[in-house]
Amino acid sequence: MPSAHCLIVGSGLIGTSIALALASNGHTVDLEDADESSLTLAKDLLGTNLAEKNPDYVIVATPPDSIFSTLKRKFALYPSAIFIDSGSVKNKLVHEVEGFTELAERFVGTHPMAGREFSGAASDRKSTRLNSSHANISYA
Repeated sequence: MPSAHCLIVGSGLIGTSIALALASNGHTVDLEDADESSLTLAKDLLGTNLAEKNPDYVIVATPPDSIFSTLKRKFALYPSAIFIDSGSVKNKLVHEVEGFTELAERFVGTHPMAGREFSGAASDRKSTRLNSSHANISYA
């Protein structure tokens, strides 16, 4: 697979783990988070593998109640990107996305099948990234 430019919104445990896994496989990553301390820590862990370009993929790793609003904001900025969420709850989100046809055509719902009892970027472990997967959610 050619190198992709990825934007990850949310730099907690899941977002940072995804960013580190992507970077270790040769992809460039940019991170965003409303919490500046979380963002700083995640960027420090990621190092210099930042994309700072229009993303091919936008991965939303925020709390479930803010996923759809984040998807809409990022779709307005990057309508040609593929949008992926990593939230745990899908029913309401799927109905919201289905109501936004243009976004629905570019949306992949997933659920991370890994994690820890701790949150935040500092809780990331390489073993969690290497031994985890994401379930793709089909809602058609």
